Amino acid sequence: MALKNYKPRISKVKINRNIKFISYLSCLIMIIFIITLFFQPSNKYDIARLDSSFFKGNYNNSKDLLKIENATLVGNDKKNRPYMLSAESAVNSKIKKNLFILNDVSADITLKNGRWILLNTSKAIYDIERQILQSESNVEIFEDTGESFLVKEMTYDFRAGIISGNQGIVMLGNWGKLESENFTYNPNMELLSLYGAPSLVVD
Repeated sequence: MALKNYKPRISKVKINRNIKFISYLSCLIMIIFIITLFFQPSNKYDIARLDSSFFKGNYNNSKDLLKIENATLVGNDKKNRPYMLSAESAVNSKIKKNLFILNDVSADITLKNGRWILLNTSKAIYDIERQILQSESNVEIFEDTGESFLVKEMTYDFRAGIISGNQGIVMLGNWGKLESENFTYNPNMELLSLYGAPSLVVD
């Protein structure tokens, strides 16, 4: 029997093995991509999990958390006006070093022309890189003009000088009381925008 025309099948076997390897590799890449999407952290800070017991020492056994008593954080807005955050305690994670969890927070914010506002809330998260303070607890805001605000939650972008919220606002002044659902406020420009059936009661 002549073997001159015989062609070994080894090349075909190699091709089949390569196709099988590429299929496995494609599946593996897809699985890694899905897992990455599933575990990707949310941009919204989860304050709902915070409670008083956490601030009283439940984190002490963790090597990834750092607590600072009587913390003071300072910064400047885009016009180089200073602000200062004071907290009874601040907790920082090594995983997200830019975030500080604050307990019993007070903020002293300088506005243009020497004006100022003060802010108080029980719990908040401060992003030192983005210069954003976020709270889902009741927030009291006092202005040097005599007006005051009570909001159920708020985000304060110090860099832009904008306060916003969508869980309700009550504004009090010597002129009366103003209520609304959603709001944005620029204290430097004294510009308040209300959304969601605002109501005004005049004294």
